[in-house]
Amino acid sequence: MTVAQQKKRSLRELRERAKPAIKEKKLVMIAQYSTPSAAYDLTILNNANEELAQACRWLAMIRRDYGAEAFKEATQAE
Repeated sequence: MTVAQQKKRSLRELRERAKPAIKEKKLVMIAQYSTPSAAYDLTILNNANEELAQACRWLAMIRRDYGAEAFKEATQAE
């Protein structure tokens, strides 16, 4: 098991941290097509606050770590 796999956060934790971004359609789109770091940067560039930028990063991590289906479920759950 790699270090990255050991540090992988649970889907439940990521969904909880991503909640503020899930409520914003624009942020969901950013997270869907960006790396976590790029999602954070793009959110900041779109004049969002730090909390939303971090939430968008967590949302992008769901897609990266758990796949498109988990991302879709997370964004439709709210």
